[in-house]
Amino acid sequence: PEGNMAHYVRMVDELDAALAGLTEADLDLSRVPESWTIRQIVHHVADMDAFLLQEMKAALAKPGRSYVRNWPSGNEIVPKALNYTGRSIEPSVVLFRAIRGHIEQLMQYIPDAWERYCIEENSGRKVSFGHLIVGITRHAQEHVDEILEIRRIHQR
Repeated sequence: PEGNMAHYVRMVDELDAALAGLTEADLDLSRVPESWTIRQIVHHVADMDAFLLQEMKAALAKPGRSYVRNWPSGNEIVPKALNYTGRSIEPSVVLFRAIRGHIEQLMQYIPDAWERYCIEENSGRKVSFGHLIVGITRHAQEHVDEILEIRRIHQR
């Protein structure tokens, strides 16, 4: 758990490093036409952290409780509805940093946090806090790697 938490927290710095030195125009670069831009990726990463925050806190606050995930499915709907292409990334970067710092602090006060869990109402599946941390860390890492790949392709 400690290594996974360190990686979870370190993703804030990795995202910052991946974005360092990019211009506003650079944020609209993508790997290939019609794929997500750096700007869209940043908003998506922050939104997914915000979405899972409720489930993580539910698992920590009342282990074993039933939980319903209620997020629009499909990576086409949310970016359009929330205008990922037209917004500044700064508030999303701040949100990402704040959520990760908040969870890091909670971990210091809840010794058995890693094992606490919710039961997904739709599937009946037990989802631990640790599982959520590993998944959201992997998610952020994949997207930071995608940003770095976009930078490499465009020599930015």
